[in-house]
Amino acid sequence: MANHTCDTLSYVIDGKTIRLSFIKTTVSNIKVLSFSRKYGKETLKTVSGSGEYGINASWFANGGDNHIMNLAFQNGVRQGYFLSEDKVPTSGDLKLDGYTNTTGSSVIYCKSGKAYYSANVTSSTDSKIRNCTWVQGGLGLFLGHSDWREMFTSEGNGSLYISGTAERSALAVKTDTNMAYLMATSDKVTVEQFRTAIMRTFGLTDGAGNPNNPYARAIMLDGGGSTQLLGSSVSISSSRLIPQMLALVNKN
Repeated sequence: MANHTCDTLSYVIDGKTIRLSFIKTTVSNIKVLSFSRKYGKETLKTVSGSGEYGINASWFANGGDNHIMNLAFQNGVRQGYFLSEDKVPTSGDLKLDGYTNTTGSSVIYCKSGKAYYSANVTSSTDSKIRNCTWVQGGLGLFLGHSDWREMFTSEGNGSLYISGTAERSALAVKTDTNMAYLMATSDKVTVEQFRTAIMRTFGLTDGAGNPNNPYARAIMLDGGGSTQLLGSSVSISSSRLIPQMLALVNKN
């Protein structure tokens, strides 16, 4: 039996055709991967050049020191750009590069093979994400919430991304089935259009009336030139080198 499946679905949203590609797998088949950790030295890679299947993940200081701007842990090990703790940058009292969500304040995480989502998580010291197999932070997309726009813009840097168009990436989970969806589009779309495409994939509507709504959760990952996705039968490539991704444990 295959450990993952791939698909590309097309939706017409606000008169624009959007192609949404995704990898579907169990949350236990996901790993949060720093290329620096993989190669034992400070490293940037493309997804296609990494030898992995998966998707780009955290925002990062592109053109700067490359530190990542989201919580990112695998088996308790920080998955940032810098391997040496002495090099990890700080902002006030906050340690960055995987320790803190500065873009977004939502997380998706895996404990004992089960999928979880939490909002308002900014620090690796938060009790909700202790003893996890993996943790990935991002901007909450608040699927099923009529007031999602206000919730999105209230998260760290969310107001910077609510307008404009770009390629987009996201991590979604179904908490009732413990399945993960690595989702991306190479079409330049708004956050609202991207969110709508994800909602349609899960058969969701905004508001309390849809019984599917409590189980589907999603966070937006870095997008634009960082958007990259590779599976057995889906591929969105970019030449941008990135420090960290969500990868499949088993590619078969």
